[in-house]
Amino acid sequence: MGWRLHEQDGNYMKRLICRVIPVCFVIVSGAGPAPQSGGGTIVGEIGGPVDFSVSPAVCTLPGIGDLRMGGRDSLATVDQKELSFIPHVLVIEVGTTVRFLNNDVVLHNIFSPSRVGDQFNLGTYQKGVEKFLKFDKPGEIILLCNVHPEMEAYILVVDTPFYSKTDNNGNFTITGVPPGEYTLNVWHPHFDEKTVRVIVEEGRTVNVKITLQ
Repeated sequence: MGWRLHEQDGNYMKRLICRVIPVCFVIVSGAGPAPQSGGGTIVGEIGGPVDFSVSPAVCTLPGIGDLRMGGRDSLATVDQKELSFIPHVLVIEVGTTVRFLNNDVVLHNIFSPSRVGDQFNLGTYQKGVEKFLKFDKPGEIILLCNVHPEMEAYILVVDTPFYSKTDNNGNFTITGVPPGEYTLNVWHPHFDEKTVRVIVEEGRTVNVKITLQ
């Protein structure tokens, strides 16, 4: 398919090796205001040597709740501007279609070696062209460009409507969670995925503090 993967194997393997850094968790529960949508709320703060404005973390409660037909947003967008993918991390629900734009004056080629994304290759295309791809399996998909090896981004496909991407300060909030005991997954492109158990009560807030190391 002409991916030229052999030119990028070294960089890609380095990125994979970087992900073995451990993550430490400290969990604190407390009461808070009831969410407007009912249920309980999970409020989290993630710290550590991470620039969340560039690479946010994603917190999910996998496998609970009903996904909307075609995902929460039936159409999401990944753009290419100034030789960068925007956003660097896109979170979508299973069944969502992603529109891949090129707003640079140069040619781009988007491809992924990730099995979750069926190892797709959208080919090389110029400014103003749009290409579309639907994602039906949960998991992580790395985005690369055959023309510009320094370009990299991620799509995280989730199987739950209960998720949150951290803001620039590492904070996140998941609201309207039905009461119960759940596994909270924390994903970051440069750290191993970790899990922690949380107990959610009606009208209460669970405060979670996480440190990436």
